Amino acid sequence: MLKQILKKVEEGFNLIVDLHDMVKILILMSKDKPERVSLDDYFILDKAADFCKVSTKTFYRYVKDLDLPYIKVGGSRYFKKTVIEAAIRDNLFGQDKPKNGKNKT
Repeated sequence: MLKQILKKVEEGFNLIVDLHDMVKILILMSKDKPERVSLDDYFILDKAADFCKVSTKTFYRYVKDLDLPYIKVGGSRYFKKTVIEAAIRDNLFGQDKPKNGKNKT
């Protein structure tokens, strides 16, 4: 019973540490304008994949292949919405390529 209580306390503490780290990162990223940074400006990984209309596995590949910037807090990756929107606009995800990998001619 005591072990279970200690485990719950540790989980709560870890959550607080993760949130504290996220706030610090957001403030550093915003430099002198922390009030302008909001979590609404970021996608978590699965939401970014949904926004791009690809699977999470495919989005992981894009992150690796395109070296997309992200911040990692705890076990979650956060992607700036403007970066994802620009990648879509510039067709960096190659969504118009046929599935067989051959170019249309």
